Amino acid sequence: MSSQLKVMPETIVSYGVPIEMSKRKEIAVEYWQNFLAWFNTAYPQMQRTNTINAYRSFLAAHNINFAHGEGKRYGLSTTLERLGEYKDIMLTPDQIDKINKRLENGNDWESWSFMNIDLHTGARAFAMASMSRDRIAFSPLFRVEQFESKIKRGEWYLTREGKWWVKYPTEECKAVVETAYDRLPKDRKFLFFKDAKSDKANCLQAGYKVQKDIFSA
Repeated sequence: MSSQLKVMPETIVSYGVPIEMSKRKEIAVEYWQNFLAWFNTAYPQMQRTNTINAYRSFLAAHNINFAHGEGKRYGLSTTLERLGEYKDIMLTPDQIDKINKRLENGNDWESWSFMNIDLHTGARAFAMASMSRDRIAFSPLFRVEQFESKIKRGEWYLTREGKWWVKYPTEECKAVVETAYDRLPKDRKFLFFKDAKSDKANCLQAGYKVQKDIFSA
């Protein structure tokens, strides 16, 4: 890969020689498309995201920029390649029913609540594990607030930056949450673990919950 990068045409950088901006961008795009053809052949399984970010940063340093959405036209989109990769993977109603019966028979109401609330809210793992009782309201409208730490919007919760999402799930989800309230310990601040009395410790608790209930399943 390094040998390919060494052939970067000097006309992109220009070294003080005036070149029309549109021409410099044209050269940059042509070089990238040639490089990408080689890259896809040499490394067919490797993601391109980091390489795209590095190349765009290099171009930006030399005042070659792309408008929002323009990079996609040239294969220079910085959208994560794996975004939505598993969007079509889902459990069938029969599979969900079998899992629920197994959890109910084993009196594992914590896992039952975690799974069924998540099926309705579509939250990521940390957002589910860190759910707080005071962020759930049953009236006048049923509302659930979940903190997504992968979406950076300047809000903070349990030492993580992210964004609070306010959701208004279905009445079916309301029944699930009511069951969780009834079955899980009522003296806990968080739905799925005891309050460890500090944001850092509670963040670790939420992470442990994710590891225990999801990745060890």
